[in-house]
Amino acid sequence: MTTPSVFNPAGFDVAWQIGVEPLDLHTDHAAPDSARVTDLAADMAVRGWAGPPVVVWGNRAYTGTHRIHAWRQATDDPCAAVPCVELADLLAVADLDLAALDGDREVDQVVQAVKQLPGDLAAAYGLDLEG
Repeated sequence: MTTPSVFNPAGFDVAWQIGVEPLDLHTDHAAPDSARVTDLAADMAVRGWAGPPVVVWGNRAYTGTHRIHAWRQATDDPCAAVPCVELADLLAVADLDLAALDGDREVDQVVQAVKQLPGDLAAAYGLDLEG
């Protein structure tokens, strides 16, 4: 496996975290598409992590469901650390204060806040919620 290449166009601080659990903002599906995970894992086994870091609030990932599962499969480690950027950093770009959101990290509140981000920034970090 090669050195991971994290795509981070806005230059946010990236931290490799363990214990990150995915939450999909697009749908309520419980599991990622296994064929997509397998394809990504095969690519990651060769190239390492390629793509944007996942966006997290605490240990809850708001992006990267498939990438997280694929990375764990590629590294053969169910607890493998994944590259993360903080949701608060992205929201700060749009002058949004994460602390103003409910302490329970309600998905609907996060979705409403994310929709206020510049479209290119949201898309770069997998937060384009139109799909």
